[in-house]
Parts: sequence; C-alpha cells; structure tokens
Amino acid sequence: MMNIGRSRWCICFFMVLSWTVCCVAQNQTPRSPKDRLFTVPIYSSDGTIRIRSPRDKIGWRSPVLLHIQRVRTELARVTHLKLTPRNGILDVIIGDQTDGDTEVVLTRYRDPQGGAKEQLLLKDPSATDLLKFRRAICIAFLRLWVMDVAIENDTKPEDVPMWLIEGVIRCQDRDNRQLDLDRTIQLWSHGCLPPASELFAFKSLATDQEPAVAAVLASWFLDRRNNLPILETLLRKAAAGTKWSPIVAAKLLESTDDLVLFDQKIDQRLLDERRVVKLPGLSTREIVHRFGLGLYLYPESFSETKGFGYTFQEAIVHSETPEIRRLARSLADRIRLGAVGRDSTLFEVAKSYEVFLRALADGKKPGELSKLLLTADGMRQQLEEKVSTGELLVDR
Repeated sequence: MMNIGRSRWCICFFMVLSWTVCCVAQNQTPRSPKDRLFTVPIYSSDGTIRIRSPRDKIGWRSPVLLHIQRVRTELARVTHLKLTPRNGILDVIIGDQTDGDTEVVLTRYRDPQGGAKEQLLLKDPSATDLLKFRRAICIAFLRLWVMDVAIENDTKPEDVPMWLIEGVIRCQDRDNRQLDLDRTIQLWSHGCLPPASELFAFKSLATDQEPAVAAVLASWFLDRRNNLPILETLLRKAAAGTKWSPIVAAKLLESTDDLVLFDQKIDQRLLDERRVVKLPGLSTREIVHRFGLGLYLYPESFSETKGFGYTFQEAIVHSETPEIRRLARSLADRIRLGAVGRDSTLFEVAKSYEVFLRALADGKKPGELSKLLLTADGMRQQLEEKVSTGELLVDR
C-alpha cells in the first residue's frame, strides 16, 4: 500500500510540475532584438550615431559606423548642411538574422527627454541592400536636421515631399546627372511633364514615376540664393511649421507666388538646362540628338514659304543666295558651342560641320559642298550608332 501511495504521489508531483513549466513557457514572450543586444554600444566621435549589435555580430559595428559616416559626409557636401544634430541621434541596430533578408527598416521616435531619434535596423547585415541602406541613412539625417531646428525653436515641424528627399539623394550620384537631365528634357520637350502646380505637388505623379525628374527638380534646391542654400531655407521653413505647397517652391526658386509665371520660369529653366554640362567630357544619346536638331539654317525673319529653316542639302541647292551664305557663316561661328564640354568625338563632328559651313559661306561649288557634307553626316551617323544602344562616350 505504501509503495502504491508513494507512486501516486510521484505521478501527481510530476504532472503538477509539467503543468507549471508549460504555463510559464506559454506566458513567456519571445525576446525582442533589444533583449539580445550587446551591452556596450559604440558611438561616433560626435555622439550622434550609436551602433548596437548582438555579441556574435560585434565585428559588424565598426564597418557599419564607418559606412554611415562616409554617407553622411557626402550628403553634407551636396546639401551644404551640418548634419550633426544636437538634439537627436541615429540609433543603428544590427540584427542577428542570417536568412539573407536585405531589408533596412527606418523608424523615427521622439524621446521622452525631448530629443529626436531615428532607429535603423539591419536585419541581416551580411545581406543588406547597400542602396537601401544609403537611402535610409540620408533620410534619417535630413529628418534629424529638421527635428533639431524644430526642437531648438520649440515648433512643430512639417514634412517635405519624399520626392524631394529622394531627388537630393539621387543627386549624389555624379555619373547619373547627365542621364537624369537628358531624360527630364526629353519628357518636357515631348509635353509629358505636367504644369508646375502639379509637378511640385507634395505627392507628384511625375516625380514618383520618373526618379530622373525628381533629381533635376531637387538639384535646383541645392543652388544658393543670397549666399544661403535654398534647401536649407526650405528645411528651416518646414521645421518652423510651414506646410509644403507648390507656392513655397515658387517663392524659393523664382521669388514669385504666381503659379502661371512659375510655370513659365520652369520652362525657361529646362530650356537653359539643355546647354548645361553636368559631367565634362560626356556625350549621351540625347546630347547627340540635340546637336543634330541644330543642323539647320534658320532665317532671322520668318517668311511664309520658309519659316522653319533650311536643311543643309537645301542650302547647297541655294548656295549662290547671299542670305544662305550669311546664315552659314553665322552658324559656323556657333556650331562648336554645341559640343563644348562633351567628348572629343562629338567635338570632331562639330568641326567637320564647321568646315562645310565655312565652305558654303565662301561660295564653294555644290560638288565640293556635297562631299564635305557627306563626310560630316557620315561622322555623325557613326556617333549616333555608338550612343543608340545607351553607350556613354566619355573623355577621362
């Protein structure tokens, strides 16, 4: 009897013990990433960047910190902003995943002490998408800059359009500047861009669908006015609580609140941008195309019969006409300007057309003019074939 009683007691004890363990296991929540963090984080020298990680990811802390500092330095150079907030911090958490997750998660907080915090989580540091990482770093520091000014002035900040921030980030890519400009001018010249009131809206369909357009618009805010970067003026307004609108952009860029006039000014800007050299020594498909559009002799006063100008072939037919010779000499003096700052191939093409135009202005025979034009057209066609596939011709 005693053995039976003792056995029953043991069985009951283990049943109660098992039930208790199960209850504890069920009530225990999974540990968050914060619970597994390395207890001693590292900081940047100015204290505005903090890197935390699990013990087994400690080797990632210094490389991540170094990368963030480099991205911040480049962003500061482009924006002319001092990106060392006195009332905020970028808190970077290096996750412990090893599943190839490339995502970068950025979250902003307002500390109970009154400061601002941008928290950036790298789920799997070995698989992190560097472009997403760079984008998150730039967004974080620009938002911290705005919050820093707002905290110091005790104001409630407003957001700036995300397309503007994305455009500023894209402006750092020097090699894409000319391609972005070419794409924007192409869209504009084909009437594919909306009026300025829509183009500069907080949520702009054109800039969302065409990152190149966002980059070109953002580049205008990186200029200076009255020795102060326009972007800094804009961000200070946002920090003070000024809500974004196209009129805000019009006032900053063109000193007007008339959106019709602003639209005209934007057209003029884009017209002027056609002659801008973003990357010296570079020729792209659009640059070569625009050069070709200038190969006409345009009369100073438009007539009903020839208001659109003469092709070079037509000019040869009328080579004895004094007006044709005068127009040829005028264009010969200017044609190299279309190749200034571009690669040497386009410059040689421009020179060949200059030889033709000067021969036309000097009254050479049609047969000789045709040979010179054939040579110039052949050089241009070879150039067009090279860039038609997207090849960039660059003199380094």
